[in-house]
Amino acid sequence: MGVRAIATKSGMSASSVTRQTIYTGLTAAPHVNQSNTASGTTVELKSDTKAATIFYTLDGTNPTFDIKTGKSNGKKYTGPFSLTANCTVKALAVASGMRASSVTTESITCVAPGTPTVTAESEAIAQGDAVKIAWNRNPAAASYIATLYKDGSAVDTQTTTSSEAVFVLSEAGTYAVGVKAANAIGESAESSRISIEAMAPLTVRFMSVYTDENGNEISRVDDEQSVKYGYDAQMPEFSPKRRGYTFINWSSQPSNVKKDTDVVARWSINEYPVKFYAADGKTLLSQQNIEFGQAATAPDPGTAPTGKVFSG
Repeated sequence: MGVRAIATKSGMSASSVTRQTIYTGLTAAPHVNQSNTASGTTVELKSDTKAATIFYTLDGTNPTFDIKTGKSNGKKYTGPFSLTANCTVKALAVASGMRASSVTTESITCVAPGTPTVTAESEAIAQGDAVKIAWNRNPAAASYIATLYKDGSAVDTQTTTSSEAVFVLSEAGTYAVGVKAANAIGESAESSRISIEAMAPLTVRFMSVYTDENGNEISRVDDEQSVKYGYDAQMPEFSPKRRGYTFINWSSQPSNVKKDTDVVARWSINEYPVKFYAADGKTLLSQQNIEFGQAATAPDPGTAPTGKVFSG
């Protein structure tokens, strides 16, 4: 600023006018920092000059400051503010006893949040079950839009602020899920769609398979169950029957069933005690344990009573 001074004293003529231009320090120009948040693009203004006041415009005009009136054509900065459309921020800083700073110009580009990366807890589930879909949380996203597709057509959409969604796959077939992130500015591109297969119920048969004593091939279904994909079959509460054999167990206990399955009965052959007695019906000549369908061996009957011969 310019300073003019004159000196006077009683009984003396006034001095000449002294002129002096005083150059004060320059206020540091503002920094413009921007970050993407759920409410849009947040702008923060700072000056390295302590206690500086910042004025800014968003319409492309240069902010000014009148040192005499203390007024500016710009808006006074009071804290970070959010933008939802592209614009140019112009700002200057002023501080007491210092010259106003130069004008800082910064182009602000408002962008939607980035595309999420999506995962599914399973690639295949039982028809009628629910599958959970998850994705990475984006600090610039206010919400997420998850869409369920079947045969390329959207069948369900969920909007949520969390980082996961749950869909029920009511029909068998191939599904896909894609997710978008959204904020006050707009939506991201949809994520790569992940595929999930809804599997129809499976058949588990408990069977008796064997060749009987007459040489006939037997293949009998003792119990048949419809089992949801990935679930356990219920073991039969009864024991299957086979002539001359005792049921031991089933060949497996089907759990986490993921294909049609046959479970076969296991057997042990029965043994029967065969006893041979002398003609008196009391004297035991031989005792043998004979497997079902096999022949016993007749023992020596001993000496026949007087007047008799062995007949069988």
